[in-house]
Amino acid sequence: MKKSVICSVLLICLMFFSACELVKSPDYYELNNGDSVISYTNVVGARSVGTKKISMTNAVQSIAYSYKNVEDAYADAEKYIDHLMDEEGFFYSGMLNMDEEEDEISLSKTSPSDNEYEIRVIVKYSVDTKTVKVTIEREKIIR
Repeated sequence: MKKSVICSVLLICLMFFSACELVKSPDYYELNNGDSVISYTNVVGARSVGTKKISMTNAVQSIAYSYKNVEDAYADAEKYIDHLMDEEGFFYSGMLNMDEEEDEISLSKTSPSDNEYEIRVIVKYSVDTKTVKVTIEREKIIR
């Protein structure tokens, strides 16, 4: 009986720790029609994923990852945004405010696979909660 209790406890612990590592950030966020955006962790390095959400509403495809326990949320957000603008062709008019403890920045570009669509990357960071949330959206351009 004692062995079965120990085995049960070990099995529960193993299941718990395995579940904690189930959500991993991909190298690229894959969108419809072959569009993709380099992932936050591919630019800044490994970070813990808090949540992942994928949705399709009103013809807007959305992929969101929330990263937790980010030691320097501002520096990470800045590095990712700089990479998107310098290497990936995204545009943003404005700049990060060093005095802000929390900010949300939206970058965009026309889809390379279909110029009828826009790809948006929204980066939201919080220095206080040590979180960075990255949302990727693909939406038809209304002209």
